Amino acid sequence: AVYLAGVGLWPTWYASAAAGTRNEARSVLDLLQLTGHYVLVMATIYRLTERAEWFPRPLPPMTLGRRRWLSLVFPLSALAATAVAASAAYSARGQGGWSVIYGAIAALLMGLVLLRSSLLALEHSTLFYKSITDPLTGVYNHRYFHDRLADEIQAAAQFGDSISMVMLDVDDFGDFNSLNGHGEGDRLLASFAETLVGMTSRTQAVSRIGGDEFAILLPATAAPEAHLFAQRLVDRLGIEMGDVPGNITVSAGVATFPDHALTPEDLFRLADCAMLWAKERGKNRAVLFEQGRIPDKAGRDRVEHVQRQSRLSSVRALAAAVDARDPATQNHSRHVAALALGLGESVGIQGEHLRLLELAALMHDVGKIGVPDAILTKAGPLDAEEQRRVREHAVLGQHILSSTDLPEILPWVRHHHERWDGLGYPDGIDGQSIPLEARILMLCDSYDAMVSDRPYRAACSEQFAVDEIEACAGSQFDPELAARFIQIRRAVSEDCTVPEPLVS
Repeated sequence: AVYLAGVGLWPTWYASAAAGTRNEARSVLDLLQLTGHYVLVMATIYRLTERAEWFPRPLPPMTLGRRRWLSLVFPLSALAATAVAASAAYSARGQGGWSVIYGAIAALLMGLVLLRSSLLALEHSTLFYKSITDPLTGVYNHRYFHDRLADEIQAAAQFGDSISMVMLDVDDFGDFNSLNGHGEGDRLLASFAETLVGMTSRTQAVSRIGGDEFAILLPATAAPEAHLFAQRLVDRLGIEMGDVPGNITVSAGVATFPDHALTPEDLFRLADCAMLWAKERGKNRAVLFEQGRIPDKAGRDRVEHVQRQSRLSSVRALAAAVDARDPATQNHSRHVAALALGLGESVGIQGEHLRLLELAALMHDVGKIGVPDAILTKAGPLDAEEQRRVREHAVLGQHILSSTDLPEILPWVRHHHERWDGLGYPDGIDGQSIPLEARILMLCDSYDAMVSDRPYRAACSEQFAVDEIEACAGSQFDPELAARFIQIRRAVSEDCTVPEPLVS
């Protein structure tokens, strides 16, 4: 109030002086000004001495209401005072320095109004930028993406053009967060977004639409070109993110207007379905939506898929935590998975079956979460009771994985310590009665254990491990698988061509 009174009193005082008002009237104005200063001083003293709740930064109002109109008081008062000062300057022309003083006051007030307008424009521009961008990655946010998608589809419909949408998701991002922490996860997303922006044009509107999900709009792009573009993105991102721990990959789904959908909501949903299909088919790939081949997941199907993926991610994180308990085995499951993929492909396992084998290899030791650290990291030989505790991990792993809705891999994990001669555990089955996948896991697990450091011994050489597998073929290992595995390892060590897969 004192501030507003001051803004109004000064032009009035000068106007009275220019008009030759009597000294009594000017004295009344001086008295009002002094009263205002007194009120200001008392208000300051009260604010400094009274205990009251306060905030370092005032909370924004929940509604605009009266504050919106109060924000107009200063510019309107300043404009009115400018008019008064300009009028006084015009009236005082030829009266010495008064005309200059009034003109300077008018210019100063107008300058303040222009400065305030410029600052407000800058602030509004900043707020608008923040309202349409994601604060972590700097790309467009979920709200802007959907607004832009609706506009682009409307324009495409008007001009008879196509528009495609690419949805990308970072594979196994939950596992990465669990192993490395959310801080590293945020840095990964920021780096991923920066790489994505560098690989796209400005008109393609890269947006973050979820935790680890991104979307790209491709105006005037037909379905085949969009699919090719998405596959190139996936391949390039795999190379660009290759230095990130964990072998980060990306899955992508593509849908096109008007080929697949006629509304923004349907286009978004179908691109999401294609992306989920890419994940279910092995990840690290781009899939174009096809009616009849890719299920249109919606409602309950989508919820069930998310729940299944969540349970699977939890178990994979648990398996990774088992490996991390001992620095010597922190990459054991990944090594076994890589070996199992190579051996599985060599014997003719393909597609979804091969992906399930990889999952089983990654989680084959999850049951060791129930084995005490003192036993797992013991430097000497285990006694009978300790051996019994370790052997329980195969059955416990089967029970843990029963929550993942992947019944195919349960017998593989349960029997991955069964021997060809029947002397293994937990059930002592032998030969062909052991599932093929369990025999693959047994062989790859044994090889990686031999070439890795253990608390009770140093790592063996690769040649020693290969010789040991050859010596135990027909007793511990399936003889045909052992011969195939040895063939692969020797081809890799000699940098030769890996033999062609067997007929499945």
